[in-house]
Amino acid sequence: MQPRPKPDRHCPEPPPASASWLLLLVLLLPATTPAMTLEREEPQPWRLCPAWPPERPPETIGPPPTAETPVDIEADEMDGVLEEYFVYRGDVILRQGTRQLRAEELLYLPQTQEARVRGDVSFLQNDLAFSGVEASFDLGNDSGVFDQAGFRLLDRHARGEAGQLVRQDENTTLLEDLFYTTCPDDNRDWALNARRMHMDHDSGRGVARHLWLEFKGVPFFYSPWLSFPLDDRRKSGFLFPDFGRSERHGTEIALPFYWNIHPQLDSLLTPHHRSERGTQLYTETRYLTRSTRGSLQADYLPDDSVFGDDRYYLQYRQSTRLPANWRVAANIQRVSDTEYFLDLDDSPGARSRTHLPQSLTISQNTDWYRFQSRFRIFQTIDDAIEDSRLPYRELPDMRLDSDLPIGGSGFHAELGNRFTRFERADSLEADRLHLHPRITGRFGTPGWFVQPSIGGQYTRYDLNNPTAETRRNSGAELEPGEDRTLTRSAPVFSLDSGLILERPFADSLHLRQTLEPRLFYLYVPYRDQSAFPRFDTREMDFTFASLFMEDRFIGPDRLGDANQVGVALTSRVLDSRSGRSLLTGSLGQIHHFDDREVGLGSGDPVTTQRSELVGEVQLAPTEAFSARTTVLWDPEDRQTQRSAIQFQYRPEARKVLNLGYRNRRDRLDQVDFSFAWPITDRIRAFGRWNHSLQDDETLERFGGLEYESCCWALRFTTRRHIYNRDGDVDRSFMIQLELKGLGGVGQTVDDFLDESIMGYGYRDYD
Repeated sequence: MQPRPKPDRHCPEPPPASASWLLLLVLLLPATTPAMTLEREEPQPWRLCPAWPPERPPETIGPPPTAETPVDIEADEMDGVLEEYFVYRGDVILRQGTRQLRAEELLYLPQTQEARVRGDVSFLQNDLAFSGVEASFDLGNDSGVFDQAGFRLLDRHARGEAGQLVRQDENTTLLEDLFYTTCPDDNRDWALNARRMHMDHDSGRGVARHLWLEFKGVPFFYSPWLSFPLDDRRKSGFLFPDFGRSERHGTEIALPFYWNIHPQLDSLLTPHHRSERGTQLYTETRYLTRSTRGSLQADYLPDDSVFGDDRYYLQYRQSTRLPANWRVAANIQRVSDTEYFLDLDDSPGARSRTHLPQSLTISQNTDWYRFQSRFRIFQTIDDAIEDSRLPYRELPDMRLDSDLPIGGSGFHAELGNRFTRFERADSLEADRLHLHPRITGRFGTPGWFVQPSIGGQYTRYDLNNPTAETRRNSGAELEPGEDRTLTRSAPVFSLDSGLILERPFADSLHLRQTLEPRLFYLYVPYRDQSAFPRFDTREMDFTFASLFMEDRFIGPDRLGDANQVGVALTSRVLDSRSGRSLLTGSLGQIHHFDDREVGLGSGDPVTTQRSELVGEVQLAPTEAFSARTTVLWDPEDRQTQRSAIQFQYRPEARKVLNLGYRNRRDRLDQVDFSFAWPITDRIRAFGRWNHSLQDDETLERFGGLEYESCCWALRFTTRRHIYNRDGDVDRSFMIQLELKGLGGVGQTVDDFLDESIMGYGYRDYD
């Protein structure tokens, strides 16, 4: 879909009126972009065009003059009768502030304030250049008539012609036989034409009659009547349609309509017809006030021909600022059935969606504390998830965190409080209170640091419905009786320390090398938690950052016992001139002094004395090339548990090569290759291949070509991908015609490539 205007708190002011007839030329500028399009800004859209714009004199750039701005006229000859008429001939130049007018002859009648110019007339101000053969105007009522008017919008790389331009007054302009394009001279690959155009500059609205678009001389859009905006004020109207075809959906056609309801309220309505399923209506309504921003998305497909029933998706979002730094936010999503996204959403993340959150959050941030209260429930949209593994409702989940300095000692007092009520049908339910106070400090110089931390964690559960079955379903081991209150408390001590050593390295290349050893000691005594339920806690993946964390679990239902030291070594090669890291290597491991007895289930204690060895290497010798690899190696089994490697060569936007590999032992083994690369100056190829080596199956592949000229581009791609968990395959075809400076027709292939090929677009990637 085409992007649409963003709602502003207030409409932009109209351009200032001027007593001079020359203003009507400036007002041509916004009139050349019709309402049915929304311009896509890109850093280099005109790279294939001839030099544009021509050099402009500095004195013609700036704000427009007013009626009181003096007029200066130069000419080879001047004749006339005082107070009756003046005639200027031969290289006539009229200057009024930043406006510059040239002609071969100028006739001025001072009593009636009438003027006529003819003979190679030209006008220049800011990004507007105008040319014609003859013009007459009345300075008194700010009106005029121009014949065979040609214009250029220099900053927009646009040009056009009008058989006649009539300025009726300061607010009304009429154009006859209008032609507009962004193609260079002697090229009309695409053109917008209109027989008649009426522009009301006061309201910022225009009306065109008998308007049509043509490409390569072939008309493909016509409207007998079309209303459009003249400036940045939003205007209701149709956007360019989207279309495509796939095996699942058949032929697809979508026609977006933008409805500007109010300066703080707008809506996008998109009927989307799929020949195999029916017509779905997508709607998104947005609103904005001084304190609130919100949106409502409602998508409805009546009687899906394949599914056999009505289908819908709802999403409501709102964020409201209240006095005293309070804020209220809502995020509510609901879908008609569990297969909705698998059937009707072709985005890359459609298969991974398992739950839709519905939450209401109240929060306050001050200089010394942060408070948040969240009410959250979920809709599960994955039928494979068992009832005992469904997420709990949090009604509510409240947090109160603070971080205060203790005088000038360098220590901070931190307090993390959390209260959560968990509810789930036919399950163990509880009120959980979790307190985590601690005192931390950081001392050192640029070459070393020491950061001690001492604190504790206290957790209390008030259980509801604590039967044997509900305890088993919640991950707790069975205990005699039905205790309704469980508590756990334990001290937590950590000491983080490190050195940062630096030396010159290859002085001729202006390089420096660092050596950064780091030790992190952690002590948490063992507490028996086998009878404790597990509501929202899981064990985190082991990464390099895990060496310096105080818990191996995410969530307070488990507190991991620890008596360990994390040992890490990092070395960097830096460009001493820019400070940019060219090469970074890190290696680390945890050494355990005691067994780890706390786990998520009832398994045996972990007795290994060393953790996996984790290593990371990042290479960026140039701005264009980067590589990164992570390896997790088990010294006990002498096997790699997890590895990933990513190469990217990106000398410029839309010119990129990516190669990636991911492996998780016995779970995942994938290779991913994607590219967008120019074959010639005008032709670019792009594609992606994502393959599972473990299953010997291609998860997704697509390929396509782009042809780009100065003023238009044509892109098409074919795609094959697995769209659901059963491994079913869909094949589709997308095509897009982009008329530069105007918009695009067809499915937005560009947006699809931005999402699917890392580094394809103009945004930066770390």
